[in-house]
Amino acid sequence: MLQFGKYRRFRRRACYALCAALLLAIYVLPFFMPDRALSEGERKAIIKEGKAMLGTPYGHGPKKLTCSEFTRLAYGRGTGVWMPANYISQRSYGWRPQRLKRGDLLTYKDHVGIYYGQGRILHSSNYWGAVVVSETQYLDGYLGPRRIR
Repeated sequence: MLQFGKYRRFRRRACYALCAALLLAIYVLPFFMPDRALSEGERKAIIKEGKAMLGTPYGHGPKKLTCSEFTRLAYGRGTGVWMPANYISQRSYGWRPQRLKRGDLLTYKDHVGIYYGQGRILHSSNYWGAVVVSETQYLDGYLGPRRIR
C-alpha cells in the first residue's frame, strides 16, 4: 500500500521553504545590496518628473496624489524603478545611504518625499493640499533618507 501522508508533509515543507526563500529575497536581501548611486541623469529625471507634478491636488482618486503615489510616479517615470504602493513600505525600501543626495527618498513617521537639494523636499503635502517644494525643517518625525536603485 502507498502512504500518501508523508508526501503531503513533504509538499507542505517544500511550500514553507519556498515561502521562506521569497520572504528572504523581498525583505532581507535589499538591506545587503551595494550602495550603487543613481546616475546624475537619473536623479535629474526624478526631480524633473516631480516638478512636472507641482500643483497636483493632494488626496485619493483621479487626478489627485498622496505622498506615496507621488514618489512612486516620480521614480517610475523618471527611472523606471518599481516602488511599493504605500508610505509604510516605501520608508523601509532600498537602503540608508551615507550622504544625502538629490533624488533620495526622505522618510518621516507618516510621510515620504523626494530630496530636492539645499534642505528642501519635493512632496505631496496634506497640509498645503498639493504637490509642493518646502523646507525639510518644518516636517516632524524625520526617520532618514533611503536610496532606491
